Formats: sequence, structure tokens, C-alpha cells
Amino acid sequence: MNKGNRYAKQKMWALAAVHFRKAAYQMAELIEPQLSLAVAYNNLKMYDKMAISLAKAKELSPNDPRVQKLTTLMNQKLRQGIT
Repeated sequence: MNKGNRYAKQKMWALAAVHFRKAAYQMAELIEPQLSLAVAYNNLKMYDKMAISLAKAKELSPNDPRVQKLTTLMNQKLRQGIT
């Protein structure tokens, strides 16, 4: 997570995603790596992978408002791309 956060602060999203993906695998019971990975995928415009991360985050914490906020953001971006 630390390396991912460092890369994210520098807006190096691909490298951040690599480290967040590893953290999500190693800390599968925690929501934070999934949310961080979803944000990285959002910035990379990889909405299909973002949806997978958000689904996993929702399984871990169904009522977390951050999941809903990121899902809404993703859906807005997808609608903008379609129209």
C-alpha cells in the first residue's frame, strides 16, 4: 500500500495500480486496497477492472459510502463515454 500511495501522489497510476493490486491480493480481507485499486483504475480509465474492485469492496463492506460514491462516479463516466 505504501508504494502504491507514493505512486498515486505522483499521479503514476499504472505503477500505483500494480502495487494496489498486490496489496489487494495480500490483504484480501481489507477494503482499503480494493478502494485504492478502484481509484487507480478510474484514473487509467479501466472501468471494467474498476467495477471488479468495487464489487469486491462491496462484498467486504456493503454499507461503506465510499463504495457507493466510486460506483456513482464510474457509472457517470461510463454514461459520458457512451453518449
